[in-house]
Amino acid sequence: MEDWQYEQLVDALRVLFQQVVQAPWAETFPWEAWKAPQLNFAADIDYYSRPEVDLHVSDIPVRFRDTLDGMQVRERFGDELSLLREEIRRRNYSIRTEHAYETWIMRYLTFHAGQTPRELDMSQVQAYLSYLANTRAVAASTQNQALS
Repeated sequence: MEDWQYEQLVDALRVLFQQVVQAPWAETFPWEAWKAPQLNFAADIDYYSRPEVDLHVSDIPVRFRDTLDGMQVRERFGDELSLLREEIRRRNYSIRTEHAYETWIMRYLTFHAGQTPRELDMSQVQAYLSYLANTRAVAASTQNQALS
């Protein structure tokens, strides 16, 4: 990256955080100091551009166990999901929360091969959360959202 490009990047971030986001910290942030040419982060660039990681398409799982292929869960558990939506709306949760809860429940049921919710217990919840952590490598906050 050329020096002028880097300066433009810093200016764009300054405009974003000061004028658009209006983050309080952005007013006192040392934007000009970050434009200094000695801040080229060579070590970081070398670290992130190493050719060690060579991903092949065959290494990437084609389908995770909780992928919502074709939404068969919605067809099989439509009545239960309708009850869920009714309860969420009764509690005045946002539509985005409703969608998130419904999606996580459908992923959970897909993961457990369509077993009915009455057949599942806490050990299956723990198995799904372990799967999210170990196989999907999701963040802790994502696991918490799934648990909710």
